[in-house]
Parts: sequence; C-alpha cells; structure tokens
Amino acid sequence: MNYRSNNNTGELKHRITFLNPPGKDKDGFPIIDWIDHVTVWAAIKTLKGRAFYEAAADQLQDMKTFGIRYRKDVDDSMRIRHKDKIYKIISMNNDDENNQWWTIHVRETKDGAVDGL
Repeated sequence: MNYRSNNNTGELKHRITFLNPPGKDKDGFPIIDWIDHVTVWAAIKTLKGRAFYEAAADQLQDMKTFGIRYRKDVDDSMRIRHKDKIYKIISMNNDDENNQWWTIHVRETKDGAVDGL
C-alpha cells in the first residue's frame, strides 16, 4: 500500500466484481454477456457536501470512486458490479505510478444495464 497517500487497507470493506466485455470464446463463438473476471475488496468514496456542488453536481451526480490494491489484470474497458449496480469505468489511476493502488472513477450505468453508456 502507498501509505504516503493515506491509502488505508482497513477501508477495503466492499466487494466489487470486474466484468469482461463481450467478445468471443476460445472456439470463436460470440459472447453477448459481460462475464465475471475477478472479485476484489475495495474502498468506496462519493462526493459529498461542498465538493459535490463545486464539481458541477449535475454531471457528477452518479459518480463514485473505488480504491483497490494494484492488479495487472484489470483495465478501463471493463465494467464493475457492486451489489446490484453496474458501473462504467471513467478513468483508472495508478497512484504515484508505484503499482500499489488503483483509484478508479466510475459512473453508474442507466437502469443497471451492463452495455449502457
């Protein structure tokens, strides 16, 4: 963990699942559903109070930030499922380029649709 950035492993108390985008299976047949890739522990933060209003609240209304330990096998083409909601990844930042912590900004898809947005 990158303790210099105040990333606390004790805050990793939520389970999120990364979903692979539709594509083709090993035999070349098309897959139309998003498939579970990996489930990890995450910290979740939302904009609150003054920061929410200063950040153009109309555009950031359904945005959240997930923090997870660094993994090589996740990228921004995936979706994230937390409880019954599906989120599109807006950006992924490797904090301080230390390969220790991902900060992932997400937006909830409309109507929980995985292929939305």
